[in-house]
Amino acid sequence: MTGDSVRTALSQLGDVLENLRERLGDGTRPELHAARDEHALDIFQEILSIPPLGLPPGELFGLAMDRVSRLLAADRTLLFVPDDATGRLVPRSGRGFRRDDLESVSLQPGEGLVGRVFAERRVLTHDATVEPAARDPFVERFPVRQGIAVPVRTEGEVGGVLFAGRDALGAPFSTTDVLLLLVIADRVGSSLVHQRLLERRGDHIAHLRELRGLVDANLHE
Repeated sequence: MTGDSVRTALSQLGDVLENLRERLGDGTRPELHAARDEHALDIFQEILSIPPLGLPPGELFGLAMDRVSRLLAADRTLLFVPDDATGRLVPRSGRGFRRDDLESVSLQPGEGLVGRVFAERRVLTHDATVEPAARDPFVERFPVRQGIAVPVRTEGEVGGVLFAGRDALGAPFSTTDVLLLLVIADRVGSSLVHQRLLERRGDHIAHLRELRGLVDANLHE
C-alpha cells in the first residue's frame, strides 16, 4: 500500500470513528463512551484483519466479502474485475449468489450500476423505489432493495468494483457504510496490485529463462 493510500485510509477510519460515535447514542456517561469506543474498535479490527498482502487472492477476497456481508448487513456482495481477454467485468468472489449464477455474469464497462462505477470511477447507489434512468441487467437479474458499488483502485486506475446489496433490511446505506466499504475496497486494491507485480515478475523470469536457453543453444552449435 502506498503512503497516499495509507493516509487516505487512516483519514477515512477517523471519519468512520466519529460517525460511529454519533450513531451509538448519547455519550454523557463515561461507561457509554467506553462501550461506544469498544464497539468502534471491534469494527475497525474486523476491517484491518484483512491482510492486504500475504494471502492467495481468492482467500483474501473471500475474507473481504465476509466482512462486507457482516458489517454492512448485506445480503449480496460481489467483487468484479475486468477480464483480460474480453475487457468485460466478471465476478471474482461473492456472497449470496449461486456458483452457477456467478459463472454466467458478465458486464460491459459503463453498463448498469456496476459498469458505470468502473467507467466513471465513482461511488453509485441503487434504490428499488426509484425508476432507473437506463436498463441494468445485473440488478434486474439479482434484485435488491438497496445497493451500492464502489471502485477498487489499483495504481491510479480502477481495477475492479465492489458491490453490496440489501434486500431483507432494505435500509439505505449510510455515510459510515460507504466509508467502511471504501476502506475494504482499498485493502482489496492493494492485493490486486501485489498480484499484478507477482505476475509481471513471473513473466520477466520466464522471459529471462527463454533468452538463456537461446544463448546456451547458440553456444553449443
